Amino acid sequence: MDELPIVGSLSVAAVGAAAMLARRSFFVELGGFDEDYILGGGYKDGDLCFRARAAGGEIKVCSGMVFYHVEVPAAPPLPEETAATLVNRALFSERWNGKLEARREAAANPGDDLHDHRFGDGSHDPAFTAG
Repeated sequence: MDELPIVGSLSVAAVGAAAMLARRSFFVELGGFDEDYILGGGYKDGDLCFRARAAGGEIKVCSGMVFYHVEVPAAPPLPEETAATLVNRALFSERWNGKLEARREAAANPGDDLHDHRFGDGSHDPAFTAG
């Protein structure tokens, strides 16, 4: 994958879809947003980011960027939105909790070859390998 020319960028685990940029070819290769998630229940963007990392991609934010995401005013969620969020959270947890636990273990054991967690500089993050 070609490196994007981003000055002042930081590596992160995930970003929200509203501020996400991806090469179309890589987005298609990943299968886009997973349709197993229920619309309106969240977690699609996090899942896409984690799949991108598992495929060898990096998630970065431009440290000099200012972004405004205008949404509807805060209101209590509708029952169907709450149900969708619970379903999506369960799906996301099923797919990624093991990987997140491995990541937490790696962070708790810096320098341990078994739990090597280098990732900010483009090196491999074993907690996000596919499989």
